[in-house]
Amino acid sequence: MQQNYLKHPGLRIFICILFDSFFVANAEIILDAGVVSYDPKSGIIVADGDVRVVQNLENHKTRELYAETVRYNRKTGQIKLIGEAIMKEPNGDIFSARNMSLEKGFKDAIAEALVVVLKDFSKIKSEKGEKKSNLYVFENVSYTPCKENACSAPLWDLVAEKTTYDRAEKKFVHKNVKLRIKGKPILFSPYFEHPSFDVKRKTGFLTPIFRKSSDIGFLSGFPFYIAISPDKSLKITPFINSRRRAFASTEYKQLFPNADFLLSASFLEKGKNKLPKKSSVEVSKMTEAEKAKEEAKRRDKRTRWHIDTIIKSHELDNKRITLRFNRSSDMTYKAKYPVEHIRGHEDFMKKKYNDSGIIMDFYDKNYFLTTDMHMYQTEDKATAPMICPHINFNARREAFYGEISFDSDTLCLGRNEKKSDMLAERFFRSSNTLRWQKSANFAPFLLDVNSAFRADTFNASKTESAKSVQKTFPVFENQVALSLPYMSKIRLNGNTSIWAPKVSFTSVQTSTKRIKIKQREDSVFDNFSDLNLHAINRFGGYDSIERGERVSAGFENSIYNSKRRWLNFYVGRFFAISQDTDERLKGRDKFVGRFVVKPIETLSFRMRFVGMPIFENSRQFEMGVNGGYGKISAGASYLYDRKINYVEERGVSQLGLHCGYKINEFWKISGTQILNLLPHGGKHTLAHSIFANYTDECFALDIGSYRRNFKYKDIKPHTGIILTIHFKNLGNFIHSGKRNLYNEGIGTVE
Repeated sequence: MQQNYLKHPGLRIFICILFDSFFVANAEIILDAGVVSYDPKSGIIVADGDVRVVQNLENHKTRELYAETVRYNRKTGQIKLIGEAIMKEPNGDIFSARNMSLEKGFKDAIAEALVVVLKDFSKIKSEKGEKKSNLYVFENVSYTPCKENACSAPLWDLVAEKTTYDRAEKKFVHKNVKLRIKGKPILFSPYFEHPSFDVKRKTGFLTPIFRKSSDIGFLSGFPFYIAISPDKSLKITPFINSRRRAFASTEYKQLFPNADFLLSASFLEKGKNKLPKKSSVEVSKMTEAEKAKEEAKRRDKRTRWHIDTIIKSHELDNKRITLRFNRSSDMTYKAKYPVEHIRGHEDFMKKKYNDSGIIMDFYDKNYFLTTDMHMYQTEDKATAPMICPHINFNARREAFYGEISFDSDTLCLGRNEKKSDMLAERFFRSSNTLRWQKSANFAPFLLDVNSAFRADTFNASKTESAKSVQKTFPVFENQVALSLPYMSKIRLNGNTSIWAPKVSFTSVQTSTKRIKIKQREDSVFDNFSDLNLHAINRFGGYDSIERGERVSAGFENSIYNSKRRWLNFYVGRFFAISQDTDERLKGRDKFVGRFVVKPIETLSFRMRFVGMPIFENSRQFEMGVNGGYGKISAGASYLYDRKINYVEERGVSQLGLHCGYKINEFWKISGTQILNLLPHGGKHTLAHSIFANYTDECFALDIGSYRRNFKYKDIKPHTGIILTIHFKNLGNFIHSGKRNLYNEGIGTVE
């Protein structure tokens, strides 16, 4: 047999083969070897000595082969890699084997002692592997995304008799498979299927939920995610619970061309053991506390449910529409059972209502109109309010060398029964304001002038005094504000400082009868807004007003640098000039302020206040500090709110503490505690918890316990345990989908 030999140490020979029976069309092959021999009669090319074969494909992609010896038969189109061989696929997968045979342009392959490293560094080991286009078949295989070393087994792996990896369908199918933890088998299944790492949405099971509470017992949920289509999805979560009551939740999402739709619902079956019904005589002998306790027991035995559906429009010309229907069997069900936040533990503190309604916005460059209707569900059905309509309109135009604006806000509220003088059975309020505003720049000063005429109309019926109130009052408001914004460079580290002192004079004139009308439930108290010290209607609310003249002065300074370490503070004071003797106008807040500083990356401090401590009575105060050093992180926060809003029953004074310690690269422990400094007869410790977290490249574990001392209706103080286990690629949680509507995880199908 005649052979042509080309021998030279380190010799490189470049062979370009076009339209070859083995290689794909127009694919250039580059062969690099120490020694190459070619037999024209048999058509066999043999390359020896650190052989490297590169196949250049379309889109600048390449396929590479490395072997001790490469034997290529041009007649049969077969190529053999002899000895330790490596093949790098264009998609990022790497194949290594003792011997490997390739056919049909690398589409088919057979190998022994095969190891495959996928693009996400998941590893597959098998005694024998076969590749047919996009279908990979392995025998006596182990699969793991965990790191390995020669001294120990991976944290977890799957060992199967046979595994099929369909790259086109992006899924793995294992037969007679075992789940091993550190080499020890703990679970067996004759069949198991899971998606590959690059799947973002796929039908299947999500990571299960485990939690145990002394109040509701043991709960284990198994979410099943159904990817109906690219714009539709459904998640169903059946729960197994120790109370033997059927409990499940569901969530449906759909994208429309101009709207998003979301529906969530849950159902809890009626309790098996009914409480004996008490006679009227027994009920009459019970105290109020005993009656409340009895009602809580009976509520927990009833059938309970919730439904919450919302439609939001988008990409509509000059309008937005939001529809929502939100109802539940009672107001404590969603707080007690994990129907919405099934992976966390929500505290039931303030929201004791459900809101259903419609909101429509219409806008242009010169106007904005919002009209909405709300139907509320509360514990007291007789006094649950219905608002229809609530209309807010704003229009602006340039006129009289300034800007003319018109604001109108109208609200109609009704309920079945009155509750107090502040919660009337029927309430109508309309406030209409015509304002002229002019800004002028007199360097370096900025002057801002406001003048407004406002008309307030009230109609409150069936109050405790049995007298209807129906009045219209004119209100005149004027304000002049002068500011001096100034920017400077600080020599130290090239920081930038922005100074902005501001002084304003405000005059509000109205009748004494107007000021005597009490504030009602639609008033909005938001003095934590840092700017409303200089607002004309500083205290918010359309039936709340100040009278007379006042001067406001404030000062703000901000310092920034390139490392995002900065300081910002603002402080202002309000001075009443008019000598008004009305007791209701006394004791108003005179100081507001904000302070935030971050001197280093791992330390920050914040403070806000309405009513400066020490100098005067505080109405709202908040402060907090967060920091870390090495492996330790800690923080503390304090909140005080006197709650002068009439619909709130009591104030809040709470201290929160949290700390964490990173034990090593993988383990972290953390603890939190909330102290209630105004217990109102309850416990000082509102809640506390401790959690441990383990995270590495292939596994995550969260386990912890918590104690909640809340007590409301059938919500009791309770202790709970939460456990979440996550195996990478057996239930990932990759956020994906248009407009973030589909933030679901990858499922596993059994």
